[in-house]
Amino acid sequence: MKKIISNSSIKTILLFAFLILQCSQNVFAQTQTESTYSLNVNRINFPVRSNGVLGASYKDNLTDAIIFDGVRVVWSAGFLLSGYSNGNLWSNGVASAARIEDYKCCIVEDGESEMYVLKSTDQVFGDSWQNWKTAVTKGAYYYDGNGDGVYDPIDLNSNGIWDSNEDRPDLLGDETVWCVYSDALPSLDDVTPQSIEIRQTVWAYAGEGEEGNVVYVRYSILNKGTIAAKLDSVYFGVWSDTDIGNYIDDLGGTDLELNSVFVYNDSTDSQLESKSMAHYISLLQRPWVETNSPNDFAFNNLGDHLGVDTIYGAKNLKMTSSNQILKYVAEHEDPKTKSMVRNILEGHTSLNGNIIDPCNWEYGFVNEVNCEDIEPNFIYSGDPQTNIGWINNNPTDTRMLANVGPFSLNVDEPQDIIVSHVLATDSDHLSSLAKTKSIVNNIISRFPTDINNSDKKLTIRDYKLYQNYPNPFNPSTIISYSVPKQTHVKITVFDILGNKIATLFEGIRTTGNYEVEFTPKNSFSSGIYFYQIITPEYSKTNKMMLLK
Repeated sequence: MKKIISNSSIKTILLFAFLILQCSQNVFAQTQTESTYSLNVNRINFPVRSNGVLGASYKDNLTDAIIFDGVRVVWSAGFLLSGYSNGNLWSNGVASAARIEDYKCCIVEDGESEMYVLKSTDQVFGDSWQNWKTAVTKGAYYYDGNGDGVYDPIDLNSNGIWDSNEDRPDLLGDETVWCVYSDALPSLDDVTPQSIEIRQTVWAYAGEGEEGNVVYVRYSILNKGTIAAKLDSVYFGVWSDTDIGNYIDDLGGTDLELNSVFVYNDSTDSQLESKSMAHYISLLQRPWVETNSPNDFAFNNLGDHLGVDTIYGAKNLKMTSSNQILKYVAEHEDPKTKSMVRNILEGHTSLNGNIIDPCNWEYGFVNEVNCEDIEPNFIYSGDPQTNIGWINNNPTDTRMLANVGPFSLNVDEPQDIIVSHVLATDSDHLSSLAKTKSIVNNIISRFPTDINNSDKKLTIRDYKLYQNYPNPFNPSTIISYSVPKQTHVKITVFDILGNKIATLFEGIRTTGNYEVEFTPKNSFSSGIYFYQIITPEYSKTNKMMLLK
């Protein structure tokens, strides 16, 4: 028996279907749309998106590429990440031209912004400085002039200028763009989001000199700890789909000395008329790993105002591998699974884990050196200007990766990685490449990794009690700690039975990093001892071992 549906029922069904379609479209728009800010400095138009995409997004049909001197030079740039949590492999990233966009901007409340912009021309203590308060609540750095652990930009002496005892935002260069995003979207192979938050700072300098050719990106990578207290064996790769003018005539290479990869034209380009361009992508500051050696120091460069933070018993890594991704070449195209991402980040030069043989690789050749001595984990590590070493000689649509790892992401301990995108143009491909390399050589001095600058006021948001070094020790050891604001601090030492045997410090400390030395008496026996920090808001105890 047929069931007859009335006209009114049909209308109701159609209306309900229409509402579902509208709702789904609205949800799609909410999940797909990201805020974009175009950083325009000198000769560069550099779109920054609130989900980490730099340049074009495939969700917007790859519009808004990075422009230099009116010419498209980079379709899109970003990064890839991979590691282990609780023994399980994960991979994610922001590599839009490869259809990888696993990160999403933060939840934005009414009146808040997804992106925060600072300019050197802004009024001191004005609106942009005040709006930075919200950015600070989301993890942005700031200069704590009065050392109270609170960001409050006030002109204390009403002189209309900023003084060193007053708070200020983290303005780097002449224009700074800041946002925060997390791996909230299921990634490759539907990998569960790992509770990773990235606080991204993009900045550039005004002026017609070499600084007009550079955009800097700081990735402050934080493990929020929801999945695992420690993300192990993490690799980071800065990724770029560089398309200089005509996208099918580009060559790539690796500069081991400068921790960089680069892309340049193959002699001529119909879209560039009589000039050529080059793009250097550099890992200016790499993540740090613990060495537990008292003679080792890692450094976190925080800018002219915040200074250089020192991490004891650690070292900054160097670039560990590089890759060329070839869009239409099997085993070397864009990664599609977490294992493929892992393979290329670890230095395997193909998606399936194989290594390229420089002696038999159709996109390059080895000149004036023994190809069997070439390190294959660094693609095209030769010098195109001298034509010595492993050289890329088959131009194509190329994407480059500069990788570093492995390192750890401990809960609430960010790793700051600083990347630069350097662009230059000249009359031919080799001279433009030489110009970009010269610029990188000069800017590296701004990111030192071999000095200890303890005089700068650092942005410290948490109390820390670090592992003593050396450990085990004899005859003495150093105990380091950090306090985020002015407070009363007491550092004490106990024996294995809980008896207090020494008070190393008791008094008031302002915001900063501190250390004290513990030299036990001759009568103390070998064994385990404990040291403790106590403040009104925080206490922690670590153990150490004395060996005689």
